[in-house]
Amino acid sequence: MLAELRRVVADVAAAQGLEPGERLPVERVAMPLSLSLDGRDDAEDGAALLSAIETHVAEATRALGGYRVGHVYCFQCGQPGCGHARPGTPAETFAGYSGTGKPMMQGFAELCMERGDDRVAKVYADPPQVIAFVQSAQELQSGQMPEFGGDGRSLAVLGQVVAGLLPEVYGALPDSHERVAVAIQVVETHGQRGSRRLRLNLLGTSWATLAAVVADEGPGGRAASLASALGVARRQLRARARDAQRSERRGRAPNLPEVVLPLLQDLRRDVERIFRGHRFRTRHADLRRREGERPTMAAVAEARVAPANRLLRDRERETIVAVGKKGRAHVFTADGWHVTSLQLRPNEVHRKTERGRWQALEPAEVEAFRAALVREADAK
Repeated sequence: MLAELRRVVADVAAAQGLEPGERLPVERVAMPLSLSLDGRDDAEDGAALLSAIETHVAEATRALGGYRVGHVYCFQCGQPGCGHARPGTPAETFAGYSGTGKPMMQGFAELCMERGDDRVAKVYADPPQVIAFVQSAQELQSGQMPEFGGDGRSLAVLGQVVAGLLPEVYGALPDSHERVAVAIQVVETHGQRGSRRLRLNLLGTSWATLAAVVADEGPGGRAASLASALGVARRQLRARARDAQRSERRGRAPNLPEVVLPLLQDLRRDVERIFRGHRFRTRHADLRRREGERPTMAAVAEARVAPANRLLRDRERETIVAVGKKGRAHVFTADGWHVTSLQLRPNEVHRKTERGRWQALEPAEVEAFRAALVREADAK
């Protein structure tokens, strides 16, 4: 029975942030035990015991510096469990901190476009492709004020690999039919007595979800390859953390964001290699049908009635921008696939057309694009 209780404690601790094999920062957990002798209240007694375990383990894991698996610490709210700490949709991911330490979540396609990644159209090709990129600590913390976590004294995201859009089976949200943006983060935490750890956090998916996909695909599948790559990264992080502690004892404090950057770059290449050429179980036509269930029909409708002079080609990204009302713009591939919608800054259309970045479509291109929008609407 005691072994079973230890297993329950370990499961609860893993859900609250401990990595496999990592010990709690306390050696014993004490809790009351109430047991009905006739067995009629077993369910109630079990629930009470589980609640007590969760409470005591939560108190013990506070020494982990606010780290929680599958979440980003919100310095504005002072916790990892607030409404800002996780993406709101499968296609959103962590894009960095605001000045007040609030995690900013952003759609994967929009983030790609802001970073100037012209591969975003491949994400919506047929078949769709998975692309990935690295965001450094400097990019994620740019503008974050020291008094709101920018000093990195308690917890810091040292960088991340953002990959998308993965097949829907990798999503952490239940019953979702959307492809998934996944962030693989290196998080530095500070515990009791100055202890420091480098952790590999997953945002958008979870270790349990990944294990379930591995079990479904088998040992030779892509999920198993991804799990293996993450396992290698975890072991490398532990080695780098030990090296950093030895260097600190010698008076040479390492620059941890620079230390972990090569690891993240290797991981990015691994993710793209694993999913290269992968035809998702969900066919592109089905993806388009599901896209119609999300609130993107307004973007298509606005693009269909946009005057010809408000349909522009983005020459850098090979996409078509439909400029709508009230400063809105909707970005499409040439075949009518809706990529994302943006809120334009004042005079942004004029600036980009003047620089030649956005260019008016030829009459034949306008007609072809409008026909593509009609085909998309029919497909949905």
